Amino acid sequence: MGNYLAEPKKDKDTATGSGPGVTWGSTGMQGWRVTMEDAHVTLSDLGSSLSGVGMYAVFDGHGGREVAAFCEHHMPSELLTLARQSQDLFAALRAVFPRIDDMLRQHEYHQELLSYRNQQEGPSVPPEVPVEDLQNSIKDDMAVARTRGALTKEDAEGILMKMMMLQRMNGGQSVDPAHSVGCAAVVVMVTPNKVICANAGDSRAVLCRRGRAIALSIDHKPNLETETRRIEAAGGTVQAMRRGNFTTYRVNGNLSLSRAIGDLQYKTHRQLPPEKQMVTAVPEIVQHPRHPDDEFVVIACDGIWDVKTSAEVCNFLRRRLLRQMSLSMAMEQLLDACCTTDPKRSMGLGADNMTLIVVVFNQWELDGARPSGWSSCTCTVT
Repeated sequence: MGNYLAEPKKDKDTATGSGPGVTWGSTGMQGWRVTMEDAHVTLSDLGSSLSGVGMYAVFDGHGGREVAAFCEHHMPSELLTLARQSQDLFAALRAVFPRIDDMLRQHEYHQELLSYRNQQEGPSVPPEVPVEDLQNSIKDDMAVARTRGALTKEDAEGILMKMMMLQRMNGGQSVDPAHSVGCAAVVVMVTPNKVICANAGDSRAVLCRRGRAIALSIDHKPNLETETRRIEAAGGTVQAMRRGNFTTYRVNGNLSLSRAIGDLQYKTHRQLPPEKQMVTAVPEIVQHPRHPDDEFVVIACDGIWDVKTSAEVCNFLRRRLLRQMSLSMAMEQLLDACCTTDPKRSMGLGADNMTLIVVVFNQWELDGARPSGWSSCTCTVT
């Protein structure tokens, strides 16, 4: 069944905690994927110059987990450094994403990146398969796709997997370990008076405010007009890949998102700044003042948003929390509800890795306000 397991791995990696004015939970599930490529951060108080500020982030890896794991280990400390230098959290957030790209290019971090690759179960390569045969297989796959006039998601993933095999057979060396590996990154900062979201990619953050699902981020897909203009201005193309009733848009026929950390092969135009590269790591940032009606923030990878809308996710969690269900159980039930029973029938929807963070506001700690109460159980989208 392509690059899927025979059965999904539905074991959950769940944790909960609390911080200034909030209770948070996180959970993740490998699902049908051969490996788990997501990473995340849940720091309720960054301390130092950002004392009282919480950082919650999901890093959705693609092509491997190396870049996602690198972000998990380095972004909090780099953000603190930039915030101390600029004394401006907004500016630090904007700068830290391309700063991670700069680090990925530095040779001193390459061994660390390779260690993250080795921690996961990669595709096995039978020793009797000659390199030339694997190269020819990739060429044949590409020829078939050209004849058919379309490259499906399964085709692209299969070719990418063979290219990773070929790289390992050649000693695992490349100019940059993050050349064809990257991650979507969505980071939410909770301050005493604001909720700030920085996003690059197709993960998503949503604020639930008295039954309204308020978007904190925009999914960065290649077919968005502003994204297409940037891609084409940098010399790239956006190709539509049709499969059944679904159409996926890909940068140069490969990458299905238009902003990401890593994926350095799309960031080689020497005359262009980071924000104008074919694929950029520079995030879009949205901020909202804290309000007594704020209930919780949901931060999740596209494995969840491919299956449920923002309002549906908020409704799912809200109803359970109103019934006094534990946050851990509500989150785990959401992952199970999003996991498909048949990846082939669902065209891959519900078969991805899934990572979810929920930050619940303790409103009675916010400026001494009493809990405002959660009214209806149905969320609308704003």
